[in-house]
Amino acid sequence: MRLTDILSANHLWMSRLNQGWTTVLLSAGRSKVRTYEWATSAALSFLCIAFALPTAQAMDAGAAEQTQFWGVSMRSSKGTWAVDSRLGAFDIGRDTLHSLAGGEQGEGVLLSPAFAAPEDKIRLMVRGWSGSDGEREACYVELVDVLSETRLRHAPAPLTTDHPREVVWDTADIAGRKVRIRLTDRDSAESFAWIALDGIDAGQAFSWDAAEGCTLDGWVLATEEASPESEAAWLEGLPYLNEGSRLRAEGRGGRLAVGGARVRRLYLFGMSHTTDIGTLLWHYPSDYSMRFFAGDALGDLVVHYSDGRQEAYPLVLGDTLFWSDRFHNYPEPFASDEAKQEALASAMRLYPATPLESGFRMGFIELDGEQIDMVELRDLPEKGSVPIVEAVTLETLSGDTPAGEAVPLEAKPYSASLARFLETHAITLCPEDRAERIHTVRNLLYTTMENLPDELPLDIPDGYGGPNVLFEGDRYADILTNAFYHNLADMQVKADPSGLYRESSPYSASYGGYVGFGTFSVGPSPYRDDCWSRGAGRALQEFLAFGYQEETSVCMDWCFEQARLWDAPENDHLRWNGVRIPAHWSRNLAYPVVGEHLGVFENDGHGMLMLVAYNVWRRLQPDERENWTRRWWDDIVDAAEWIIWQFENPEVFGTGDVLRTDSECNYMIGVGLGYGHSIYADYPCMEGLLRFAEIADDAGEDEAARRWREWASHMERGINKHYVQGDGEANPKAWTLWHSGWAYQSALLAPLIFLPDTRGMLPEDDRCEWRAINEASFQRLIDKWAGNGDPSDEWWYLSHEVPLYEAPSRHFPVRGNYSVAMGYGQAFVTQAALLLDRMDDAEPMIEWTARAIYDADYEPFIVPEGVETCPDGTAWFRTGDLGNGFQQAETMKTIRLLLGIDDTQVTQLRLVPRMPGNWRRMSVEEFPAWVDPGDGVRRYELQYTLERHSDGMSLSFQSDQPLPPVAVRLGPLGGTPNTVSHNGEDIPFEALRSGDSKWVRLDLDSGLTQGHVRVLW
Repeated sequence: MRLTDILSANHLWMSRLNQGWTTVLLSAGRSKVRTYEWATSAALSFLCIAFALPTAQAMDAGAAEQTQFWGVSMRSSKGTWAVDSRLGAFDIGRDTLHSLAGGEQGEGVLLSPAFAAPEDKIRLMVRGWSGSDGEREACYVELVDVLSETRLRHAPAPLTTDHPREVVWDTADIAGRKVRIRLTDRDSAESFAWIALDGIDAGQAFSWDAAEGCTLDGWVLATEEASPESEAAWLEGLPYLNEGSRLRAEGRGGRLAVGGARVRRLYLFGMSHTTDIGTLLWHYPSDYSMRFFAGDALGDLVVHYSDGRQEAYPLVLGDTLFWSDRFHNYPEPFASDEAKQEALASAMRLYPATPLESGFRMGFIELDGEQIDMVELRDLPEKGSVPIVEAVTLETLSGDTPAGEAVPLEAKPYSASLARFLETHAITLCPEDRAERIHTVRNLLYTTMENLPDELPLDIPDGYGGPNVLFEGDRYADILTNAFYHNLADMQVKADPSGLYRESSPYSASYGGYVGFGTFSVGPSPYRDDCWSRGAGRALQEFLAFGYQEETSVCMDWCFEQARLWDAPENDHLRWNGVRIPAHWSRNLAYPVVGEHLGVFENDGHGMLMLVAYNVWRRLQPDERENWTRRWWDDIVDAAEWIIWQFENPEVFGTGDVLRTDSECNYMIGVGLGYGHSIYADYPCMEGLLRFAEIADDAGEDEAARRWREWASHMERGINKHYVQGDGEANPKAWTLWHSGWAYQSALLAPLIFLPDTRGMLPEDDRCEWRAINEASFQRLIDKWAGNGDPSDEWWYLSHEVPLYEAPSRHFPVRGNYSVAMGYGQAFVTQAALLLDRMDDAEPMIEWTARAIYDADYEPFIVPEGVETCPDGTAWFRTGDLGNGFQQAETMKTIRLLLGIDDTQVTQLRLVPRMPGNWRRMSVEEFPAWVDPGDGVRRYELQYTLERHSDGMSLSFQSDQPLPPVAVRLGPLGGTPNTVSHNGEDIPFEALRSGDSKWVRLDLDSGLTQGHVRVLW
C-alpha cells in the first residue's frame, strides 16, 4: 500500500475525532481550534503510519472497514457473431453475418427468427470453412423445426474461400411448418474455422439480407450459449466476477454505470483484444488495420467523474493490453527464458505477464476515492480489433454501492508478487516511461535494428556437406552466408529417402500459425507429411542446382509414381465430376484428393515439376539419358499431355485461350482464392512443353516433339492475348494484375523469375518481345507498394483496392521490404530486380532478405514463411512455419542469383555474379556446374573469389578439370571500365549498361582450369 493510500484511509477517522474536540474548544477561539486540529491530525497521522505500514498488505487484501469490492461484467450482445463487411483478410465490400467477431477460434450457435416454411424452396447465400478440406465439419447451416428443434435440412461450410455459394433447400414436404435457420460454429481452430450468411430468401415467409441493412433483431443465441450463473473467483487473492465464458466488452457501446460511488481502485480483467492476432494471413501489404504491434493503441478506458471531468486511459498493446490465447499457445521464447519473463513483467502494466490458462490478465487504475458516474470502453475504428474487458472489479470506499447489478465480493490475502505489482504498476494517464517500456517490449518480442548484431561469426551446421559460400562486407552478408548453410542443410532433411520431399521440416517452430505476433512453439510441423507440387517444384530445382543430383532424382522418381494415382483403375474416387482425368501432379502429391479448391488443377506446381524433370535429364550422360527416358517415357508423355488435355476438353474445367487453374497463384487479397487464369501457372507449363520436346527429340520421338512445340506456341499466343494489358502508348504494356496472386500480386513476375531455371541469368535470355513487358510490370509493382500509384488509375489499382489505399490505417512498406511472404514476396521481387540488373533496387531488397531471416531466439538463420514489419521498418517478427519448403527454396534461389554460376547454356559456362555495392568479397568452393564440352555433359566443381577494390574488381576462378568456353560478366562497377586483363594480359571486353548499373563482359577460351580477371576503372 502506498503512503497516500494510508493517509486517505485514516482521513475519515481523524476528521470525526477532530470534530468532537472542536465542539468542546469553540470558546477558546477559532485560532486555537485550528492549531489543535493541525497538531492532532499530524500526531495521529504519524501514529497511523507507524502502525499501518507493517499491515499494508493485509489492508490491500481486503481491509473491509475501509473499502468494499464489487464485481461487474461488460458484455457484447451476440458474442461470436457480427454483421459487417470485414471478413477474414479483407473487406469484402458488402455486409455479411459471420462468426469472426471473436476471431477464428470463436464458437457459437445463432438462430434466426421463426417463419413458416415456404411451399417451394429456401435459398441461402453461405460462405465459410471448417478445415482447409472441410474435414472438421464443425461449421454448418441448418433448417430446424421450431417446436422439436429437429434438424430438417443441413449444409456444411462451403469451402468457398470467402466467396458466397448458394444453398437451395426444397421445402415442399414441410410447407407451413414453423422453422428457423440455425448457424453453428463449433470450430475452435486457428484457421479455416468460420461460417457466414449473406442472405435468406424464403419468399414471402421470410427474407433477410445483411447487405440491405437488416439487423439481428429477432435473432437469438441458442440456449446452450447462455452463460452459467456468475460466481466469485480470485486472481491470487484479488476477487472478480467469473461469468464462465469469455465476454467481450466492445468499445462500440461498452459502458458501465457506477452511479457516483467513491472508487479507490478500478480493476480490469481480460486486457486482450478481440482478434488476438498479430496479423491476418498474408494481409494486404499497405493495410495496417489488421496488423498489431506492441505500441499500437486500440482504444481508451474513459472514466467519467461525477463533477463532469473525463479522463481517457490509453489501451496500448504491450503496455495495458496484450495477446491472450495466442500467447498461451505460443509461449516461446518466454516460457524457457526466465530473464525475458521478468523483463516483460517489469515493462507492462498487466498481471501476470505470462497469461493464465484462461488467457486473461489484470490491470488497475488508482482513482483515490473520487466519485465516478461511468466507465466507458472505446475502441479506435481504424483498427480492426477491439479491446476486451471480461470482468471489472470496483473497490469502493466503505458504504458506497455501485449502480447496476454489481455483486459484492470478498478479497483474500494477496500473493507477494501481486502485492508488489499493486505497489508499482498502476495504469496512469500519461506515464513518462511508457515509450521506454514499450521499447523494451518490442525488443523482447521482435528483431529490431537495435538488437540486430553488427556482425556475426561464420556458423556451419554439423555434418554439412554441400558447397561452401562466403559473403563479406556487412552484417547482412554475414546473415546470408550462414543462411545458405543452414537452409541447405535443412533442405537435406526434407528430402526423405523414400522420395517424398517434405513441405515442412519434420520438427520446427510455428510462429502462431499465420496470425501470430512474434512468439512461437516448437513441435511437429504442420506440413511434414505433405509434398506440395509448387514447393517441391522449386525446392528440387534448387536442391539439384546446389549439387544434390542423386537425392533430386530419387524425389523426382517418386513424383512420377504419385502422378500415376490419378488414372489408376483402383482409384475411382479420383474423378472430377464423374470424369476420370489423366495422370498429373496436383496440389498435394502425398495425398491427392478431389474437391473444389483442393488443387486438382494446380497447374503452376505441375509445370514446375516438369522443369525439375527436364533439369534432372539434361545433367545425365548420353547413355544415362537414354535409360532414364526409356524408364519414364510414359510418365513424361502423361505430364505433357495433361496440359494439352485441358485445352482439348474445355468442358471439364473451363480452359480457354489459357489454362484455368486452381492455385494460390490466383489468390488476390481482397478478391480471394478461386479458379482463374494466372501467368504464373501458364508460363512454366508452356516452358515445360518446350523442354519436354527436347527430351522427345533426343529419344527420336519426333511426333511428340512436334505436338508439344505446337501447343507451346498456342499457349504463347494465349499469354499475349489474355495477360497483356496496356496499349504500349499512354499505358505501357504490362502483365495484368487480375488473378495475379499473393500479397504483392507478384505472380505477374513469372516470365522473368522462371528464366534461370532453363534459359539463363542474363537480360538477353529473356524473350525480346517480353523484356519491356517484364520491366514495366516490375516498375509498376514496386511503384505501387511504394505509394507512387494513382488509385483512380485502373492500370495501377483494382477497384477493391481503392478503399484500402485511402484507409487511415494505410502504411506503405519501407523500401526493399516485401517479406509478408518470404518466397512469394521478398524472393520474387528481389529476383526480378537482380535479373533486370536493377541493383539500386535490389540492394535494399537483399538487406531486407537478411533482416527478415534473422532471429536471435531460435534457429537464427532458417527462413520463415513470412515476416511482419512495423510501419517504420525498425522492428519485425516471423510468421507461419519456420523452414516452409517453398519460401525457403525461393530464398535460396535468390542467393544463387547473387552467386551467378549459370550452366543453362549447355555448351558454355557463364560466371555472372551480382555483388551488392556495399559488399567487398564473395567466394564459393566446390560449387557444381553441368556443361557439355562436346563429348557429353560433365559435372565441374568450381571455386571463385570476387573482390571489389577502390579502383576496380577482380575475379579468380578454378575448376577441377578443363572448362569449356567461359563467358564472364562482372558488376555492378563503380565506374566506366578502361582496362580488363586475364592472367595479367589485357584482353578485349564489352562495357555495357544494363538496368541501372554498369557491367563489363568478356569471353574466355576453352581448356582453362583457372583464371584471374581484373577490371580497372
